[in-house]
Amino acid sequence: MSCVANPLTHMIARMLLMRGKSLSTAESFTAGGIAAELCAVPGASTWFKGAIVAYSEIVKESLLGVSENLIAMHGVVSRQVAEAMARGVIRQLGTDYAIATTGAAGPTAPDKDTPVGTAWIAIASHTNVCAVELHLRGTRRNITTTATQEALKACYSMLRNNN
Repeated sequence: MSCVANPLTHMIARMLLMRGKSLSTAESFTAGGIAAELCAVPGASTWFKGAIVAYSEIVKESLLGVSENLIAMHGVVSRQVAEAMARGVIRQLGTDYAIATTGAAGPTAPDKDTPVGTAWIAIASHTNVCAVELHLRGTRRNITTTATQEALKACYSMLRNNN
């Protein structure tokens, strides 16, 4: 993360401010990186309400309301878990929009069916949720950095399309 906000975060901030809307994040393997990027924008407290770093399954379940059965059925790195995390942080923090991430940054995979570099990003509003699957390569740092930027792009796209 840099100390200067990137142009994408400024565009996200501008759209949220113009609409009087708020944003939060629920991050697993990105470990607060998205929240840090967003908060590099001066005045972020106007539209960014907070983040829940839900690195463990227990935190996903207890703070975000992700069902233990959902994790058991689909795996912790799945569309269903990412979407549930996004909905959960909207509910917990009372925001209009949310970004959620779950993924495997390495060096080991969470299970035999999920290779390192697999990630799911979910962007949610009160009425819509969309998820994107990524298959990334590189070091642990490269994977989380790329996923952070892809999450910001997905958020911008949802906002631009007025979802």
